[in-house]
Amino acid sequence: FRLVKLLHSFPGLQRVIQMITLSLNQIVYLVAVLVLIMVVAALLGREIFYRRFAPTDGTQFNFDSFPWAFITIFVILSGENWNEIMYSGAGSLPPENQWQVVLYFIVVFVVG
Repeated sequence: FRLVKLLHSFPGLQRVIQMITLSLNQIVYLVAVLVLIMVVAALLGREIFYRRFAPTDGTQFNFDSFPWAFITIFVILSGENWNEIMYSGAGSLPPENQWQVVLYFIVVFVVG
């Protein structure tokens, strides 16, 4: 309750809190679009790389199940070692199919 009293004593802080609550409605739509992009990318990755994408660096990132595909997409979009996952996944495919991995990862990273 002291926080409410503190909020009333600073009109600038009250305005900031009001703007944050008003912008939360728009953030919900942004998060929904991002989740939709992630689901589509995970399903597409599962369709293209099912049982063919086996990283050789000891990580478990793959497209063999939807949960792992979604986690892999999350790691790609977060920017955390996405290039290492791409290179190790491309190394597990025949040379004539490695362009698919590179193209897929770049498109997912740019669109997401």
